[in-house]
Amino acid sequence: MKQILSMNFAVIGNDWILDHPSTIFTNDDIPVETFATEEECNYHISQKEPSDFPLLPDIGEWCEMNKVYAYGEKMVKCLQPHNRMHFTPEETPALFLIIEPTGTGYPVWVQPTGAHDSYRVGDIVWYPTQDSQLWECTAGDASGYNSWAPGVYGWTKI
Repeated sequence: MKQILSMNFAVIGNDWILDHPSTIFTNDDIPVETFATEEECNYHISQKEPSDFPLLPDIGEWCEMNKVYAYGEKMVKCLQPHNRMHFTPEETPALFLIIEPTGTGYPVWVQPTGAHDSYRVGDIVWYPTQDSQLWECTAGDASGYNSWAPGVYGWTKI
């Protein structure tokens, strides 16, 4: 069991978004990413593939607020809990935020400023620039966080 303090936004697993300060208790094998702003959170989601998320519910099925769903080649975040209607997410912007994948798949490494944005084992980044070299985080401190640059400590070229 791990405990994480989320100051603003958190992505739990691959589909739940928490959008308020909270303490999160979860199993060690469930990834939790925290973000200072909604834009950072949405960017994190855009780095993933739609296949990482559950499919958008069918018409008449329940859509959970702050849950991310696969929608064709895009992802959508449910903004209000509701039973899905026959309208598309494009036709209902009050219900869904459409998140386009960025296409790179991985972010460029940036120096973390604290535990809230440090890297975790399994994270993959470009370093030193996009499309230069991919690195996977393989080690962290006792809490599982790594703020070292790739090539210094806790990273392996892939």
